[in-house]
Amino acid sequence: MTFPYPAGRFSRACFALAGFVLIASGFQTPRRVEIGWCTSVRNLEQAKAAGFDYVELNTTELNTMSDADFETAVATIKRVGIPTPVTNSFIPATIHLTGAETDRAAQMEYVTRAFTRLERIGVHTVVFGSGGARRVPDGFSKDEAFKQLVEFGKRIAPVARAHGITIAIEPLRRQESNIINSAAEGLALVEAIDDANFQLMIDFYHLSSEQEDPAIVLRGRAHLRHLHMANPQGRVFPLVWTEYAYGPFFANLREINYSLRMSVEATPANFDADAPRAIALLRAAFAGDPGRGAGPGTALAQAATPSPAPAASAPAAPPPAGAGQNPAGSVGPRPNVGPSDRPVVDAAAADRGRRVWANECITCHGASARGSDTAPSLLRSLVVLRDRQGSELGPFLKKGHPTQSGTPSANLASAQIVELTNFLRQRINDTLRGSPVFTVQDIRVGDAKAGEAYFNGDGKCTTCHSATGDLKGIASRITALVDLQQRMLFPPAARLGGAPRGGGPAPPSRTAITVTITPPTGAALSGILVQLDDFFVTYRDAAGAMHVVRRVAGTKVVTVDPLQGHHELLDRISDRNIHDLAAYLETLK
Repeated sequence: MTFPYPAGRFSRACFALAGFVLIASGFQTPRRVEIGWCTSVRNLEQAKAAGFDYVELNTTELNTMSDADFETAVATIKRVGIPTPVTNSFIPATIHLTGAETDRAAQMEYVTRAFTRLERIGVHTVVFGSGGARRVPDGFSKDEAFKQLVEFGKRIAPVARAHGITIAIEPLRRQESNIINSAAEGLALVEAIDDANFQLMIDFYHLSSEQEDPAIVLRGRAHLRHLHMANPQGRVFPLVWTEYAYGPFFANLREINYSLRMSVEATPANFDADAPRAIALLRAAFAGDPGRGAGPGTALAQAATPSPAPAASAPAAPPPAGAGQNPAGSVGPRPNVGPSDRPVVDAAAADRGRRVWANECITCHGASARGSDTAPSLLRSLVVLRDRQGSELGPFLKKGHPTQSGTPSANLASAQIVELTNFLRQRINDTLRGSPVFTVQDIRVGDAKAGEAYFNGDGKCTTCHSATGDLKGIASRITALVDLQQRMLFPPAARLGGAPRGGGPAPPSRTAITVTITPPTGAALSGILVQLDDFFVTYRDAAGAMHVVRRVAGTKVVTVDPLQGHHELLDRISDRNIHDLAAYLETLK
């Protein structure tokens, strides 16, 4: 059987997910998000008894302990046995990161000592909030302060890497910091530092306080490493789905298959009662069924007044309980299932589907559905990827499709279609890190000479790049081959033309998307694209001013994306080309 998978941005993403990029760049099988609590060493036993997966400790507290007190803390952590993979409160306010009175030596002395201690207790992520330390002094340029933070990040990221730690910048509300207040600004800092060990975290409390659109989660998916959570009304433990507009935020997290950690950073009214309820609510919200997180007396149906959503988004209704699963006693395609339903594989159904596959599909598509010379891989087919219990595959097969036995595909029973979808979903899961059959492979399998030929020929790379120009020494700047390969396929795009820090024109970017708007009458308008939809075009002109243009009849809009060549390459490049090209780029040192 052959399935259509149209070209486009979504199909390119599926291509990457299904192929070698998954192996190379460390994507993992979606797993249960770990729920932790921001607290101190003295509360470890309380956190463990409540059911938290881990605790998030205070960096400054740990780093300013005497050696004897720190050894006692290490012993306590080992005795209690609850993981401590994350810390916050990175830099104390006494160490200035911006302004005219910064001390680099003091900064590095503190950071080196902190990372050495944190490595001993198993910390992998350090949340960089530190509003006092990064506060820009009155009268000091915000642009210069931003550059100071970039320089600081570039200095400390290699030190973090040496200790197995990733720094995650935390955007803070304006009441706590006067720089990096939105996740979009945090993302800009991450992209400016451009180091794998300096990434982004999002705190829902600050996101809501700044009324930032939760869709920033989608933009920041490649850099999002950690989350903080609280009910913004009072910064208390989240307890009931209807108490606040949590829906859009969690919907976006589910869409990007976020599978790392979320720490509750809030004050409980009654810890023993609130902690289990908060844990249950958050786990259910990640699963797409927040109603399941409520216990007796706290059901989703319990009367509660929903709070207004942040200004830039509208509240999304929580999905009904049982979403994504067939009603009891029914099989086959059903309505009202879609991509937001997390597919769960029924192992017994997958085994039965294997027999259907062997009888009808294996000759063309291969034993593992990875394709053959006569038919494509189904692991990146949009029909298969979007399917939920036959919702897409069923209608496709009912239209008629060749089978190896000659049996019309329209004659397959509904139960057989469901079994086939479970088999295919199981094969997709087998390609993901964490699968029982997954093995990490060395990606150094390419031919550098062949890669050079592709670079200069069919790949059309020389249209924009030069081995002796912009790419000279690229392998010295990006030393890990997996990172080099990822950058080659998915180069970081410029931040859409949002407001420059401190006002004035935005700095030029080679990858910024430009737009030209020609109205029915009058002169054409042009600038850096900020937002484009069916009704309006928002752009920033050369002077830094923002403009919004209504798309009336006869308006012509033309955009130019410098990365379009990379986007198009994903639709035609083969696995072999990718590995050869990466091998060639690794020689450019």
